Amino acid sequence: MPSVLSEVPIIEKHPESCTVQLGKDCKLFCHVTGKNLKYRWYRRSRCLEGETSSVLHIRKAAMNDAGQYSCIISNDKESVITWATVDVISVISSPKVR
Repeated sequence: MPSVLSEVPIIEKHPESCTVQLGKDCKLFCHVTGKNLKYRWYRRSRCLEGETSSVLHIRKAAMNDAGQYSCIISNDKESVITWATVDVISVISSPKVR
């Protein structure tokens, strides 16, 4: 008989917070073991529709993409949550001196 503990979601590696340049891509990875896992990603406590995999890909980051992200991973046994922060920075190039 399988152990119930082997069936519950266990976070093996939390997503790492990141700093991304405006207009560039960023990915948050959530490494979890368990059976029949379901993922839901949130930004500032709002559900991100369609984001239901272990990887959240932020494409062409905008300033409003900055903030705290959470991922709730669940199955029929238990739910776990993990967080990461995304900072979006604008890089201003130095003027060229002639």
